This record gives sequence, C-alpha cells and structure tokens, in this order.
Amino acid sequence: MASSAVYTGQLQRPHALDWSRECMRRGNGAEVRFKELAQVRGWDVAPASRYEDMRRHVDQILTRETGNEDKQKLRVDVKARKKVSRGDAACQDELIWLELAGVNKGNRGWLYGSDADAVAFETTDGFMVVDRLELIQFVDKHVDRKQRVATAREAVYKVYCRRGRLDELSLVPLKDILASGAAELWLDE
Repeated sequence: MASSAVYTGQLQRPHALDWSRECMRRGNGAEVRFKELAQVRGWDVAPASRYEDMRRHVDQILTRETGNEDKQKLRVDVKARKKVSRGDAACQDELIWLELAGVNKGNRGWLYGSDADAVAFETTDGFMVVDRLELIQFVDKHVDRKQRVATAREAVYKVYCRRGRLDELSLVPLKDILASGAAELWLDE
C-alpha cells in the first residue's frame, strides 16, 4: 500500500546512529531557518522531492523572477552547524565539514555527487552560501586527498575516515572559503 504522506523536505525519523536525534533536529531547524531567510531575500522556496533530498543532495529549490520574464532557479543543499568532534559540547562556525566520499561504496559524497547548485552552511549569524562547483575547485586545490588522519581534529585540509565507514571527510576553515570569493554571507535580519 502506497503512503499518502506528503514529503515536506524535513526528516521524519532520525538516522540509526543519531540516537539522541540531535542531528535530525539541527538539520530540520537549519532548513526552516534557511527557507525563511531566502524568502526575506525575495526567493520562492519549495522542498526538493524525497528522491532529490536523499539521493541527489538537494534540500530546497529556490526560484525568483529576474525581470526579463525568466526565473532564476537555485537548487540548495542546506548544512546545519556542526561540531568538530562528536564529543564537543557545542557546534562551531570556524570549520566546515565537507563530505568527499559517502559511506557506501562508490558513493561520491554530497560535494562531488550532488545536483545542488549551491551549499548553504549555517552559521551563528545566518548562512554562508557557496557555489558548489567553485567549492569543488577550492577543495581540489587545497585539500590533500592523499594525507589521511586518525582523528577529526586533525582533518583540516586532510582526509578523515570514520572508523568502520568508507566515507572521506575534510575540515576547511570558513574564513578561507569566504576569502576565496566563492561564497556570500546571508545574515539574519
């Protein structure tokens, strides 16, 4: 029997490893916050389909009139603030986690395997919105994909793999992405 539930773009149940549901709550909260901020900036916002969200790494689809009878469209992957390490007391804004390869064999991760045009990283004051293709160029230039590290804290511009998983993650300073010119800040009003 097919489900009659309408997909809202929000996770309905947590990942099996999100035992506290903290990650799900943060992620859903970031999506709501980003939607409100985009609407204030003149965008119409719709949730991506469940397939786009889960497989193509697109959370929201933004559209707006351009003034010449065309619509500008932006597919966005929204990322909530993160801790550097699971044991940290609070989330932080200095370092951004990037997924270079996913947990499943052959999965290119959300950076390389996404259909998103932009990635919106939540910060204390709003979002840093980054063109995904420019972010890829930045990562390819600065992250040493051959240098593997054992702990999350060592992952700045290096590759960290979580124990028992196939994913490849790297930390990049937010200030460096901003300085590259690939991003703009969308600050809360």
